[in-house]
Amino acid sequence: AFERWLDAFLQELDHGPCRSDRIRIVLYGVAADPLPWLRGQRPQQVTLLRGRYQMQVLPRELVADSGERGPSGQFRRLFVELTETLEHADPARLARLHAAALQVSAAQQWFDQSAVVHLLAGAAYLKQGLRDEALLSYEHATEAARHAQAAAHPAGDKLVINGLFGEAGVHLMQQRYAAAARCYAEAAHGARDVHDGILAVEASRMQAWCLAKDRQCAHA
Repeated sequence: AFERWLDAFLQELDHGPCRSDRIRIVLYGVAADPLPWLRGQRPQQVTLLRGRYQMQVLPRELVADSGERGPSGQFRRLFVELTETLEHADPARLARLHAAALQVSAAQQWFDQSAVVHLLAGAAYLKQGLRDEALLSYEHATEAARHAQAAAHPAGDKLVINGLFGEAGVHLMQQRYAAAARCYAEAAHGARDVHDGILAVEASRMQAWCLAKDRQCAHA
């Protein structure tokens, strides 16, 4: 249906009142054989280009090109470096960047950004097998998200839920099923409050699974 819509659009460009041979439509994707019908219909107009892109340095380049200064520019640079720790196992660098980014966000009272930094650090610690550090980061994320929530930040509610899911995940990995169930229960309650049915269902499902693993079958 999309290919036929594009065909009609190209037909309009060829013959309609807005007739123009100077308009190009560019679609990006990763499909191996995109738009086969349209390419067959319009071989002179539809061209497939295959590129190889080095995206690892793109975030750094964007931050550098922005020319942003002050606390926001400093925070963005630190945040980009922090995301890179997900790929490279360097606990010392992770801890240093985690602390530096938090120093900026705490000084500016950017509670939402503090929560995001903690969530990112929690994922990085978990990937490096540092479960205690990961749990602490997720707990701090939930705490910062509650501050954002109290300040009526629009992302506060969802950030609290994300923090609780992170906490529950670490408890689950260490087979602390009762603790994980408590986190999922709180996340389910928060998701219902903001009318997020998908997260409410998932949190309740995981809460039940953890209760069953903890042999609390009636509650499950």
